[in-house]
Amino acid sequence: METVLVLGADGVIGRSLPAALAARGYRVHVLLSPRTLRSSHPARQARLRALLGAGVVIHEGSLDDPHALRRAISASDGVAFVPQELDPEDVRRVRLAVSRTVPIGRLVPEALRHETLVKRSIRQGSVVGQEVDGQLNKETAMTHSIDTIKSFLSNVFDADGVHIDKIDDHFDRECVFHDAQPGMEGVEGYKALMAMFDAATESQGGPRQTNIIADDDLVSIRWVHDLKHVGELMGVPATGRLLTVKGHETYRVRDGRIVENWAIMDIAGAMAQLTS
Repeated sequence: METVLVLGADGVIGRSLPAALAARGYRVHVLLSPRTLRSSHPARQARLRALLGAGVVIHEGSLDDPHALRRAISASDGVAFVPQELDPEDVRRVRLAVSRTVPIGRLVPEALRHETLVKRSIRQGSVVGQEVDGQLNKETAMTHSIDTIKSFLSNVFDADGVHIDKIDDHFDRECVFHDAQPGMEGVEGYKALMAMFDAATESQGGPRQTNIIADDDLVSIRWVHDLKHVGELMGVPATGRLLTVKGHETYRVRDGRIVENWAIMDIAGAMAQLTS
């Protein structure tokens, strides 16, 4: 019987893993922060009771505590690293601790790979996951989809404007833009539309994400962008006015790239701010 240490067991994704592993006959250890262990929140207390009831061994510590991390890893045959949000520094810490205690190839035990409950590798600063265990699979897919869209938005849109040269990094070449205007179809049409807005406006801090909702590979986001009108926009000469543009977009993500887009942007409301 192999012992598996679960890192990230108190996250939305990782919390399902210890009980699932224990049910499959593994000895399960988890590393939980002092804050989590001492929390009086009823939901956290219930999760701790469930872990103990499943025979899970709890180690106190965190990823930024190298001694606690090494102690927990040294008591295990392998590690399942299930971060809620990828932090490259956390990846580095886990790599360092694992390399000092067990071979890096044992980051996830071989038996665990065969069951395909969790398959993870750490390469080039990113975590690639393939979970097939019911809810765990869906939650992980949603997390990766959300991360893909957040990466797209932060890399392409910021206080300096629109980085047109980075758009290709995030879209599949055959991405379908369902609401594109005639002549603006495809990735090139999207780039042309963004370039038009970028040339006519100055960003006042980058777009704000007001809501993000995900379901498997679909991510919907509402955004608000404050701009200054500094060039001709749809026939309206520069006014120097500040305007607020609002939009709602849905993306379909596959293999870390956007393959479909549905977009609604309040163009009428934006133009009214310039002409009223």
